Amino acid sequence: LNFEGIGLAKRLDVLNLNTTGITSLQGIGDARGLSLLNLQNNNFQGRTIPNEVYNIYGLEALLLSGSGLTGSISRQVGYLTSLRNLQLSNNEISGSIPREIGRLKNLNILDLSENDITGTLPTTLNQLTNLVELRLSCFTRKNGCINGPLLDFSELSHLEMLTLGGNNIIGSIPSTFLQSSSKTGTEVQVILTSNRLTGTVPALLSNFNQLIIDITDNSIEAVSPKLCSKNDWMSGKVRSYGCDAILCPIGTYNLHGKQSSDAQPCLPCSSLKVAEFMGSVQCSIDPAKTVERSILESFYNSCGGSRWHKNRNWMSSDVDICEWEGVSCRRGKSVDSLLLGANNLACTIPPEVFLLPSLEWLWLYSNPIQVQFSAVSNATNLKSLILDSTGLTSLDGIENIKSLTELDVRFNKLTTLPQELAQLTKLESFSCSDNEITGTIPSWLEDLKNLRKLRMGSNHLSGPLLPFSKSSQLMSIDLSYNMITGTIPNALLKSSSKVAEVYIDLSNNELSGTVPSSLSRFSDLTLYLRNNRLTQVAPDLCTMESWNGGDVRNFGCDGILCPVGTYNILGRQTNQSSPCEICDKNKFRGSSVCSSGNYINGWNAIMISISIGTALLLCLQS
Repeated sequence: LNFEGIGLAKRLDVLNLNTTGITSLQGIGDARGLSLLNLQNNNFQGRTIPNEVYNIYGLEALLLSGSGLTGSISRQVGYLTSLRNLQLSNNEISGSIPREIGRLKNLNILDLSENDITGTLPTTLNQLTNLVELRLSCFTRKNGCINGPLLDFSELSHLEMLTLGGNNIIGSIPSTFLQSSSKTGTEVQVILTSNRLTGTVPALLSNFNQLIIDITDNSIEAVSPKLCSKNDWMSGKVRSYGCDAILCPIGTYNLHGKQSSDAQPCLPCSSLKVAEFMGSVQCSIDPAKTVERSILESFYNSCGGSRWHKNRNWMSSDVDICEWEGVSCRRGKSVDSLLLGANNLACTIPPEVFLLPSLEWLWLYSNPIQVQFSAVSNATNLKSLILDSTGLTSLDGIENIKSLTELDVRFNKLTTLPQELAQLTKLESFSCSDNEITGTIPSWLEDLKNLRKLRMGSNHLSGPLLPFSKSSQLMSIDLSYNMITGTIPNALLKSSSKVAEVYIDLSNNELSGTVPSSLSRFSDLTLYLRNNRLTQVAPDLCTMESWNGGDVRNFGCDGILCPVGTYNILGRQTNQSSPCEICDKNKFRGSSVCSSGNYINGWNAIMISISIGTALLLCLQS
């Protein structure tokens, strides 16, 4: 069968030769009056679409699927401006989609799926404003397939079916995806499975009431919570299974990447396998996780794991390490935290713990352990290290954890702070109170430009008070219960925010002179100064109404420090029932007891602290 003389059939409008064994299209261009040409499921033996097809300007339907065609789609396709239906699927067509396809303004159906088409999605597809179905899937092809970012198709208001599965589309789903759709009240199908999409499924899709969306087998990390309550989505499956009907959670899998029945739930991966993203269709073996498991096993054995207070699931061969008690993982894959405080660990911490590549939080407080910081430079992501009450005697080497933002070494046996700590330039919170640290306050603390919180109380620090005038981020200082002398610098926290909440505790030191007027720069200050050698409070401070939680508004200067010749267990007045009481022996402001001395240390300070804590508790209860 050939098309010789077909031009004589002047009134030929429809030509349907589906599955008839035709092997050539030669001469078909003479049928200029055709509106429908259906030559699907034939065998054109690797021939290309001849240019003469593009001369049949009145074509409204061109159906050539499954016919062994090769070559590329010519730019001349843009001449077929009357087309409503173009189907070229299941051929061997290669090359990219020509931009000229955007001229086909009347197109309702475009099916180019299962070919060897490459390149990116042309932006001119957004000009096909009458499109109802767009099919560009590529599940059966190993070579080619579409790549690049996903278009938002924001102008395709009539679209009811979009299939782009099996391609190499990258990036996130645009926040404006299908934003102009007029089909939000009817069923719409979007198939994006098995691409390389990332990020979050956007909340804007909640505009659709009956969406069926398949985005499984990608690299999706989150689904907007709004979508998980769209009960009519996924043919009603969201009503039954919530988010799992859209995508299985991270760390789980399902043959289909989502739950569609009670018999097909999202299942957790086995101990050495991972499902790093939502919508996984299988779990994969992760060599890195095998290494991390070995590190944790060594940690458990070295630190007497069998005697820990909490060790659920540890060493279980059939339980993922991310499910071991006190362990958490990033995206169900790599260990990012070990939270094992007060857990009866007893050991020298194995240095390989610092080889965990994603470790961000290591909390081992209140355990009788020793830590050697010789191998910590490998912990390139460690942010929070909590080692209070562990018996720590040295911080040598800890400066090599360059990523640290929080360091807590309170209640230990430290006597010095190495100057190398100044290398921890990312540090935001440093707590070393209740140690045995001597000497003056280290000047390098001012070089920690990101420091926001400093706790150094209950040590043996002496000398003058460092002004921290260069510490622009510092908002909280505790230097109480030391032996700091001299006056309070006018430049104290000079560069800190004037409108933020600021906390300063200098109580139980040997500071003298006047509480400086310069502190009035802070509108919201909590200031503790009891039990020093202070004699005056700058008068303008006594009108700072927001200071000390409003106590200055209620009690004036007494809300900062009790006057000379008086005392209060808190060193200041905090309520009507506990005023500053007369005591002629007291020579300084802010005394917490009636005594001729002013500086209270040792066991007296401990007992007073207990009394103050009790008083504060009673205040809160009242």
